Amino acid sequence: MPRPSARLFLAAIGLAAACSIAAAPRTYTLPEHGVLHLEVPDDWRDKFTQGAHRRAPTVTLGPKSDANLDILIGVLWSTKDHPKVSDLDSLRSNVEATAKSAEQQSTEGTLSVRELPGSQGRGFYFAATDAGPNPGEHKYMTQGLVQVGTVALALTNAGQGDVGKTALAIIKSASHKDDGR
Repeated sequence: MPRPSARLFLAAIGLAAACSIAAAPRTYTLPEHGVLHLEVPDDWRDKFTQGAHRRAPTVTLGPKSDANLDILIGVLWSTKDHPKVSDLDSLRSNVEATAKSAEQQSTEGTLSVRELPGSQGRGFYFAATDAGPNPGEHKYMTQGLVQVGTVALALTNAGQGDVGKTALAIIKSASHKDDGR
């Protein structure tokens, strides 16, 4: 499957299954939208990148031992043009549409959208295996959207196994404190 593009990343994103991890809280300040807390494994790297015009920040996480297993977490909030970013019905319909479009390339044929409960909300995700990835593309993909407080987290993960489980555990641990603006 193609590497996640910015458009696909913002459209809908995902996860896999939960596990317990030795983790430390990491805090990310969201301009004009409070603070995001994630429980990230102690031996993982992280990088916070702010989008242009103070929009759509991204947290990139992954094991220090493998730079090819990045987990991307986009932070989305409601705007005048997109007032229902963290609305559960909108999250589900975005994930379902993305799963449907990935079915043709998947070995699974039909992709199930699953619910993902979190510490401050819930969301939806799917996992897929590319039937014939091109060079430079990922064989596995998990994407979904989860509500966390007043924001939505869009997750893309190209790993499977322990990395996929850790991605889910990180998203499930997420908490958000809005600064009230």
